[in-house]
Amino acid sequence: MAEAIVKPNLEDTLAHILALRDLAINRIHKNGQWGQAGEMPVMSVKTRSNLFICYLTPFQRRKGSATLLGYALCICDGETEVLNLSWKGTDPITVENFQPGAWEAKLEETSITASLATWWRAA
Repeated sequence: MAEAIVKPNLEDTLAHILALRDLAINRIHKNGQWGQAGEMPVMSVKTRSNLFICYLTPFQRRKGSATLLGYALCICDGETEVLNLSWKGTDPITVENFQPGAWEAKLEETSITASLATWWRAA
């Protein structure tokens, strides 16, 4: 008899995404450097395994703008965006993109090198 494939429910998936977010922010706090994404200052890190993490807080804003944005986190595995989410205060988290995969193990690696966000291309 074939084994049934059990898909995680929405609550478990969100909990997993939040754990990945917290791990990525921890990496940023330990090894991040300031860089630019277009006209926006961002904190970013690059791993030796080609994983890029970019973090934006409400305290960064576009030049000439008085509007405070929320938080945003983007993780790319090479050229592929694997996680993109945003949140503001107590509002629900917005998950724009989540692609589970081997990149999650790369996030746990300790071989992090600080990197400016020169790889980042503004939208």
